Amino acid sequence: MAGIPLSSNDLIVRRWSSVTVWRNAFYVWLLCSLCACSALQVSPYDAKAFADTEALAGDVMAFYGKMLELPLAERTYDKFSADYVSVEAKIRTMIVREKARPMNKESASISDDILTLWEKYHLRHREKNDYGDVLAKAHRNTMQRVFTAALKGEAAKKSDEKPQ
Repeated sequence: MAGIPLSSNDLIVRRWSSVTVWRNAFYVWLLCSLCACSALQVSPYDAKAFADTEALAGDVMAFYGKMLELPLAERTYDKFSADYVSVEAKIRTMIVREKARPMNKESASISDDILTLWEKYHLRHREKNDYGDVLAKAHRNTMQRVFTAALKGEAAKKSDEKPQ
């Protein structure tokens, strides 16, 4: 007779198998739940970080605005050297703040991207000692897009608003 246990040990094995299956299913469910929760954890919204990033974006836009107002022949590196140092110090300060905040990997990454771009543009200006209109406008637009991403990322952390 198939299906009828022949001994009490056979019953124990079948019960054990059933318990093992349910326990393993529970562990899989628990693991999936924990992974899903951890993926949603981000640092809370920081109004000061938002305001500081917005101010820094304004400094960068003013830098390019000042540059574009000058005739091409006057856009030598030495006229902008102090501005490069000042803006870079503010970017590095932003990076320190973003990396010090727990669960803030994306914002810290965007800050690193801002610094990488700034250093690249700075080095190019120092080496070439000029900055044409097309290039200045393109660099300004790129920086504007990256700062917009940083601000949207911080704004999305507001618990009472949904990101758009």
